[in-house]
Amino acid sequence: MHRTLIIAAALMIGVVLPVQAQEAAERPLMVFAAASTYGAMQNIQKLYELGGDQLVVVHGASSTLARQIENGAPADVYISANPAWMDYVENLNLIEPTSRTNIAENSLIIIAPSMPAQNSQSLSIKQAIDRHLKAGRIAMADPAHVPAGIYAKQALQTLGLWKQLEPRLARTLDDTRALHLVVQQTAPLGIVYASDEMLDDRVRKIATFPSASHSAIVYPAAVLIGRALRAKVFMQLLTSNEGRAAFKQAGFTPRTEKDQQP
Repeated sequence: MHRTLIIAAALMIGVVLPVQAQEAAERPLMVFAAASTYGAMQNIQKLYELGGDQLVVVHGASSTLARQIENGAPADVYISANPAWMDYVENLNLIEPTSRTNIAENSLIIIAPSMPAQNSQSLSIKQAIDRHLKAGRIAMADPAHVPAGIYAKQALQTLGLWKQLEPRLARTLDDTRALHLVVQQTAPLGIVYASDEMLDDRVRKIATFPSASHSAIVYPAAVLIGRALRAKVFMQLLTSNEGRAAFKQAGFTPRTEKDQQP
């Protein structure tokens, strides 16, 4: 991480250091974040902890995290990979509605294992599948409830490929597990987010789904009802220039300040 980014973040959160220091004695700030935000949240955690507070990030499928919050899990902030699961939590009156903010966007790609003599030719989705899938399975998050899988199913349906591929899916609990199946070469292809590709150099993007083939991949974040001021401080970091830079560095398209509202 660039030294200038860290210094800027330190200056930004310096005004709230007394509040953070006082609240840090209670317990670490707990953030429940979609699995696909792993790379970005590593950067965000370093920035936040410059203020003297500890941060614990729990990653998982947005659906799983939402249900854990519903059942009383002690999250302070929730970051979902789609608006629908944030709507679910909001409809249970578990978030502060005014805190809800769209922080980033993503895109959907097909990945394959990296090879020493890989072909960098750009392929269409159908070409990528025909050329690389062969007798194997295509790894993707479970489309029954996981956002990455929901987006993937939408895209495959739009392109007329869903019926052909549904029997050949290797369904996973979240997108990072789909990534790992391709890393391990258990599956020759995977459908994941563009940001997931940056987590491991043993995979490569071979095709990108047209953005019009699926709903916009938007990441809303919100503070849970009744949480301490430091949760709001964390939200300020997510939506700051430093926060947006951290997401961009991890392969996301950060929302501009004027486009952050749901």
